[in-house]
Order: sequence, then structure tokens, then C-alpha cells
Amino acid sequence: MKSSTLFIVLSLAAGLVIPLQGALNGILGKQMNHPLQATFISFLGGVFFLFILLIIINPDIPTWSMLKSNPWYIYTGGFLGVIFVTMALLSVPIIGAGNFLAAALTGQMVGAIIIDHFGILNVPVQPITWTRVLGVLFLFLGVYLVKRG
Repeated sequence: MKSSTLFIVLSLAAGLVIPLQGALNGILGKQMNHPLQATFISFLGGVFFLFILLIIINPDIPTWSMLKSNPWYIYTGGFLGVIFVTMALLSVPIIGAGNFLAAALTGQMVGAIIIDHFGILNVPVQPITWTRVLGVLFLFLGVYLVKRG
């Protein structure tokens, strides 16, 4: 299997866990006093799992000079994850996992083709083409059809 095909399959598998994560976080959000408490607990579970993986894999600990030599904005991924998880735990109990993920995926694709087109953050440039725009339009149609049920 070509490596790009392997990563497509692995990405599909990773995507399969997202509805489950959304549903679990939706339940967690209802059990807590505030949505950010649920987001915190969700991330705490992720940190715990990462800690176990790091113990098992035992990679080198990054040095302070390595960390401070990077641009500040590359450390904002966790912040963006908080936004996504919080929106999921607020939205899924109201609109369902399918509606949330259809809309979120469409938003992700719009952002992704913009990032690709301009090569933002050094991703390989892939110009916006009519076929990519058509794909996004089909995703918007998918959001409508999923919502319509």
C-alpha cells in the first residue's frame, strides 16, 4: 500500500472516533456545572493518556531552548482544540453528532482549502480549483441533507 493511501486509511479511522468523542463530550457537558469544566475534564483525560504513551515510548524530553526557539503560534493548537471540543459538547446534545460533524467537517474543508491555496504555515500549495470548490459545495449540500434527515 502506498504511504499516501495508508495515511488516507488512517485518517479515515481517526475520523471514525470523532462522532464517539462528540457524543461522550456531550454527555460530559450535561454532567458538569459549566461547559468549560467538561472541556477541562476531556483534555485531562487526553493528557493522562499521553502521559502513559510517553512513559511507554520514552522519547527525549524537549529542552527549554528547543521550546523557546519555536514561533509562539505553533503552541496554539491546544487552544484551538478547546474551541472545537467545547463547541462539540455544547452542540451535540442539541443538534446531534451527525449534524455537528457535517457542519464541522464542512468548516474544516473550507479552512483547509484556503490554507492549501495560500500555503499557510508551510503546507504544500494546492491551488483552489473548480473541483475543490465543487467538493465543498457538495459538503454544504450534505450538511443540508443530514440536517433535513
